[in-house]
Parts: sequence; structure tokens; C-alpha cells
Amino acid sequence: MQEELKRYHSILPIIFIPICLLILVTYGWAGYATLTERPGLNGSYYLYYNLSMVQFYIYEFIVAFIALALIIAQISYSIKKSPQYLTITFWSFAVFIALVIVCEIYLESRLTGKG
Repeated sequence: MQEELKRYHSILPIIFIPICLLILVTYGWAGYATLTERPGLNGSYYLYYNLSMVQFYIYEFIVAFIALALIIAQISYSIKKSPQYLTITFWSFAVFIALVIVCEIYLESRLTGKG
């Protein structure tokens, strides 16, 4: 049985999918640049956080894959017109963003300036 979506259920994916795409591209590129040892800031940013290369790109790829999973969930639940699951993905997104912010604050506290 499909329910009719309320207006905010239709607006949520329009707002959150671009945010998740930005997170996916940003963190995915930083992880890829670290994994392939590309020159430049993204390829050596793990040094500024006092992390190993493996620790840093695992963190970057985990964040990118969670963002991708949220994009897929938002799209599929929008197509299925499932307001209950759209609400769950909204709260999952909120928890995800809060965890990313906490992790970034922690990493910034470990930041060592080079130069």
C-alpha cells in the first residue's frame, strides 16, 4: 500500500541529495587522492592530521560510501513513495552529519601545521 507523500517528504530529497553528492565527491576525491598518492593537498592531507595513509583514506571512503548509501535510499524511497522510510533516512542523515562534524572537530584538534 502506497501512501501519498506530504510536501516536506517531497522536498527532503531535493535538499539532501545535493548535500550528500557534495560530501561524496569531496570525501571520495580526498580518499582517492590519498590512496593513489597524488601530489598536492588532498594526497598528503593525512600528514596534517598525524594519521597514517591507510587510516585517513579508510575514514574518507567510509564517509563517502555512507553518503552514497543515503543518496540511494532517498531516491529509492522517493520512487516507492514511502514517507516512513523517508523520515528514517532524514534522521539517519542528521546523525551522519553530526558524526562527521564531531570527527572533523576531533581531527582538527590533531592538526599539526607544517611549515
